[in-house]
Amino acid sequence: MGQGSSSASSSGRTRSDQLTLTPQEYAALQDALGVGEDAPEATVSLPAFLGRFPPHLRPLVQPLFFRLSREPGGRANRWRARRSSECERMVGALGGASPSCPSLSQPQDDDEEPCAPWHHIVAGVSCFVRSGASWPVLLEAWVGDADSDPCAGARAEAAAELAATLCFWCAHPSLAPAPGVPGGVPPSAAAAVLAGWDRDPFESVLMALRRSEGASGAKSSAEVRSRLADHVPSLPHSVGPRLAQALLEAPPPPDCPWPKSRILDRGLAFLLRGVGNPLWTSGAWDLLYSDWRDGRAFGSFLRGVLHYRGLAV
Repeated sequence: MGQGSSSASSSGRTRSDQLTLTPQEYAALQDALGVGEDAPEATVSLPAFLGRFPPHLRPLVQPLFFRLSREPGGRANRWRARRSSECERMVGALGGASPSCPSLSQPQDDDEEPCAPWHHIVAGVSCFVRSGASWPVLLEAWVGDADSDPCAGARAEAAAELAATLCFWCAHPSLAPAPGVPGGVPPSAAAAVLAGWDRDPFESVLMALRRSEGASGAKSSAEVRSRLADHVPSLPHSVGPRLAQALLEAPPPPDCPWPKSRILDRGLAFLLRGVGNPLWTSGAWDLLYSDWRDGRAFGSFLRGVLHYRGLAV
């Protein structure tokens, strides 16, 4: 404890300092969101925030806008019912809401445009960019953090798919969903076949994240958060750099590397990198052996792997 305190004081920087945007980033955010005057009463509109993202990301980042605005007393708290209604619609589309689940939405008579306090947006964006996103934060954006709802587990399972979808498209900024995949949420493999669509590479991620049909469903959102944090803790790391690009004029993040394997598609490669930070931060993966390139002789397989001492998938 003594050494930690001494180090902080000698450097002159605290944790709050490390989460603060630079003057250049602050000015870029102010310009990107159309905040003309840097005043305590300044606000950011939802359309201004969503307009910084491509169309397929807008439904997925909309809950983040309300999550960034949830400071007590913030003006965006007036829009929590509208936010809940929209999130319920998205979660229900993935099968997370059942007829027995009580509705999250409430009557909304105010048609005024949703907006959030400027200083809340600044604090939230800086935290996302500096500290990175996490599963608890992403799931809370869709379903909140209360487990009193008897359907909290089912809603969290569906929200996990939406959050994973956001992570996937943030990790692949040069890609976009195939036609007929609204909001970047791919359909099931069966629906894709019936509609004549090519199977989206992200479908393999959803299949891996979903519980098997025979397994009992999660009883709480905490159970879902814990499972994701244990198995794929690094997947949310892609969200912060994508927000920085859209809002702070940061350089575009590179796409998640893919070894162009005929077995390991982009979705599975993304999922495997999310298992832990060493894999997430590793460079491009090289194919040690592939039968279509090296032939099917056992000697070719040995030559590819015999003297390799690094991480292997």
